[in-house]
Amino acid sequence: MTRPGIVNITLAITDTELTEEEFFARFKPMRGNHTGDRSYGTGVFGDCYFEDHGKDEKYVLGQDLNRIWTLVDGEKASDVVLLSGFHLVNRCGYLIATEPVEPGHSYFVNLPGDDDGDGDDGVDIDPLKPNNLEPVT
Repeated sequence: MTRPGIVNITLAITDTELTEEEFFARFKPMRGNHTGDRSYGTGVFGDCYFEDHGKDEKYVLGQDLNRIWTLVDGEKASDVVLLSGFHLVNRCGYLIATEPVEPGHSYFVNLPGDDDGDGDDGVDIDPLKPNNLEPVT
């Protein structure tokens, strides 16, 4: 029995793993320097990356929450995971997709780091490497 004024909400979340290629093909992240600041490329995400502070973060927070993706630290120091939605814990930065995540779904992309030091596998986070970015609509 439900008391007056109380609403019962049941959320069914489908959690799905995607590859990097599936993420880019399906959700099409925005590219370009939308905040007017000099931005930095981050590994495979290049000019799609938004910082987790300052003008970039303010810009991200002004977007539809179903289009925001968060890069977070993975289990190993070199690993990164891309999660649909806006997250605060262990965040590294954000991406904004042009296609929204449908209600009741969440997605993640595991991006293993370079464990053997040869530089050819996983994602290479280098926040000090500048990119020349042009806004893309």
